[in-house]
Order: sequence, then C-alpha cells, then structure tokens
Amino acid sequence: MADELPQEAKEVTYHTAEEMPEEIKDLIYKQWLPHTVRGLIEGVKELPKEYRDHVWKKMSEGCSVLGTPVLGITPGMGLEAYKEHASALQPPLGPRTIEQMGDVIQIDYHHPLDKDGKPVCHCPLVILGMIEPFPELCCCSVNLGASYVETAMGKPCAKAELIASPLTTGDTVIRYLVYLKPPVSTQERG
Repeated sequence: MADELPQEAKEVTYHTAEEMPEEIKDLIYKQWLPHTVRGLIEGVKELPKEYRDHVWKKMSEGCSVLGTPVLGITPGMGLEAYKEHASALQPPLGPRTIEQMGDVIQIDYHHPLDKDGKPVCHCPLVILGMIEPFPELCCCSVNLGASYVETAMGKPCAKAELIASPLTTGDTVIRYLVYLKPPVSTQERG
C-alpha cells in the first residue's frame, strides 16, 4: 500500500490534526469540507421524506448547541421573557415575532435582507458557501426555532410545523407553529 502512494504522501511528517500544517488545515476547511458537506446534503435530499426530515431535525439539534447561547436564550427563562428577548434581537438574529394561542405558539423569524431586498438564508452552511439554499433548510430552521422554545420553557414541545418561508411560499419571513401539546385532532384536506 505505501508503495502506491505518491511521493509527497510518503513524506507526511504529522500523525495528528494538532501536528498538521496550517495550510493543510486551511485547505481542508475551505475545500474538502465544503465538498463533503455538499455531497452529504445532496445524498440526504434523495432519501425518502421521513428519513430526510429526521436528518434535518438532527442537523438542527447540532445547530442549536451553538445557536441557543448565541441568541442569548437561557434555560428556563420562560416564554414571556423569551418573547420579549426574541422581539428585540437585531438582524441577522432577529427580530422574531411570537404569539401564543393556547398550546400553540406562532413564530415569525424576520430574515435579514440583501441589497436587493431579498431574504438572506441564515443557515451557517449557506453563509459559509458550502451549500446553496433549498426549501428543506426551512424545516431545519423550524426545528431549531422549536428548540429555542424548549430551552426557554425548560420542557419539550410536541411538534413544529412550517407555515411559510422565502424558499417554500415566497414570504419574507419563516413562519412556523410550535405545539406545546400534540393536537387533539388533525384532518388532512385534499
């Protein structure tokens, strides 16, 4: 196997990431990782809907680990404090308009706008140029938003549902519902 490697690969003098030269790390972060992420996302987009949705949910859970403290959401702050806090967030983090109707919370995330007045996708993978925006990312955003409610309230939510977004309906906000309890009845209409 070692004889099959190109000469420059045989001369590698590092064995761990800590020993890796900065120019190699830079190449990995700027080129290798974006290509890998793009390939992964393209593969996920081809999965059946229930599997895709599960991946977007897991992606949003990973994002919420950093998103929650960046937005300043503290565990157990309560829904009223979260509503006040979220409405005061400045772009690109907010503002967010939050209304509660019984056990359902409607949230509108007001996107920052580009120089042409179009909403800017706030997905870190899009911001870093790893992927182009696509509609399913809005579902990821909805799950992320539901996790903010869960953190603020200190308890899990039953369901999150996308109502509108720039990539799905052409609206300028991402509007979603967070159900604190499962709906008593849901009727699909066709």
